[in-house]
Amino acid sequence: MQGEVNWQGEDPTDQGVIRVENNQLVLPAGIDFLKEATAPIPVPHPVMQGLEAIQAVNKTALYSWLAAEQTAIELGYPETAQWIQSHLELYIRGMKQGFVGDDKT
Repeated sequence: MQGEVNWQGEDPTDQGVIRVENNQLVLPAGIDFLKEATAPIPVPHPVMQGLEAIQAVNKTALYSWLAAEQTAIELGYPETAQWIQSHLELYIRGMKQGFVGDDKT
């Protein structure tokens, strides 16, 4: 596959180019879209501990962010509840892609 696509978002200043050469994405460079779309979501270790505790107590609670947040509070993991609330999009992606404890987050 070869080619180039120019795109514009809803805002006229949101523009870019995607270029493929020999079935390889060459522009934008340095982005592995498949890896980004499938890799586990990094979360701080205390948040990971809370998610694991929720799963151990009630496996289905994680499928509802509201239930997960409430269960985290009930189990004494307020940092996990706060993370879920303030990172809802990442939480939803993590339910599909998984989570991994990370000291850098």
